[in-house]
Formats: sequence, C-alpha cells, structure tokens
Amino acid sequence: MNYIVVKQTKSAGVAILLTLLLGPIGLFYASVFGGLFMILTPVILTILIIAGFLKGSISLLLGSASILLFLSLFYWLICIIWAVISVNKYNNRILKYASQVNSYTQQNSTFHSFESLYTLPVEKIEDQSLQLNQGLSKVEEWMNNNPTKSINDYYRQFGNYF
Repeated sequence: MNYIVVKQTKSAGVAILLTLLLGPIGLFYASVFGGLFMILTPVILTILIIAGFLKGSISLLLGSASILLFLSLFYWLICIIWAVISVNKYNNRILKYASQVNSYTQQNSTFHSFESLYTLPVEKIEDQSLQLNQGLSKVEEWMNNNPTKSINDYYRQFGNYF
C-alpha cells in the first residue's frame, strides 16, 4: 500500500525568477535563513565599515570594505545559487521522507494489496459480521439501560464496539 505525501515540492524555476527579480527577498521562497542572512550581511558589513572609520581601525575598515565590494559584485549570483541549492535540498528531503514512509508501510502492512481484501474466506466474513452485530447489540443494550446518556458516554467508558 503506497501513501501519498501531500507536502508540495518547490520549483527551482520559480526560485530563480523570484531571486533574480527580488534578490534576497526572493530567496525567502527557497530558504528563510538564506533570505535573512543575505539581507543582514550587507547591513552588518556597512556597520563594521562605519565602526572601522570611527575607531580609526584600518584593518577593520579595509576588511569590511573588501568583503562588501566582493559581495556587491556577486550578490545576485550568490542569492540565485543559494536559492537553487535550497530548493533541491528541500525537494530531496520530501522525496526521501516519502520513500521512507512507503517502504515502512510496505514492510508493516497487514494487507499488501486491495485484492487480498476480497479474497477472504466466507467464514471470516460471517465471523466479522457476527462480531459487529454483537457489538451493536451491546451498544443498544447499554443505551436502553442508560436513557439519559449518549453514545459518546458509552465510548468514553468502554472504548470500541467490541
């Protein structure tokens, strides 16, 4: 018996388009961490440049400025690559989970196919209907003995039919 995993995969094309048009804001489609990181990195580097300028630290000023210059040249490209990698990892996780669920259910299922449901011996079917009728008669008997209670009270007290 196969189960269908309902979680939708993400499209690499949509991730590229959003990131190409919106940059790090479009990266949020693929990765929330990536979007936050790519939005905050230039802000932090700018703060470091200002701090280096105010303190007179040449090494902090030049280091931050060089990283900011490199980032400004390849900023969109880094966002697009990050988006594609994040979408692929996300989709692979979903597919891996789906295959694990399907392999687990195939190993632990009682009925391996729908045909086995229809090939039960007639005696078993009669036994099941007899048990069901006995269970219903217990419920009806309890309801007659407890007219002020509901069927939910019966289930709370006894659980299932049988």
